[in-house]
Amino acid sequence: YVEDLKSYFIDQVKSAIPGAKFNGHSGDLEKSTYTLVNVCLPIEEEKAMLLLFNLDMKGIACSKGSACQSGSDMGSHVLTQILSYEDMKKPSVRFSFSTYNTKEDIDYTVNVLKEIIEA
Repeated sequence: YVEDLKSYFIDQVKSAIPGAKFNGHSGDLEKSTYTLVNVCLPIEEEKAMLLLFNLDMKGIACSKGSACQSGSDMGSHVLTQILSYEDMKKPSVRFSFSTYNTKEDIDYTVNVLKEIIEA
C-alpha cells in the first residue's frame, strides 16, 4: 500500500510540476526505500525560503533536505555531493509515506506545491 502511494506521488509530481527532479534514487522504487521521496523543486529563491512554512500552514508535514541533516540549519552534505550547483539553489523536500496516508493526501499536497510554484 505504501509503495503504491509513493509511486502515485512520483507520477503526480512528474505530471503536475515540470522541472521537478527526484534526488538520488528516491524516484526509483527498485533502488530506494518505499517510505521516502526527496524531490528538488523548480522554485525561485524568494519562494523557496518560505516553502516549508507555506506547506506547514496548509497542513502538509515534510522536511527540508536529507534525513541525515534533520534538525540542522546547515545544508545537506549528501545533497551537496549528488546535486548540481544549480539544483543546490533550489529547495529539496523530503516526503514520507505511511499507512495513514491516502491518495487524497497526495493529490492535495501536489496541488498545493503546484499553486506555490505558479504563484
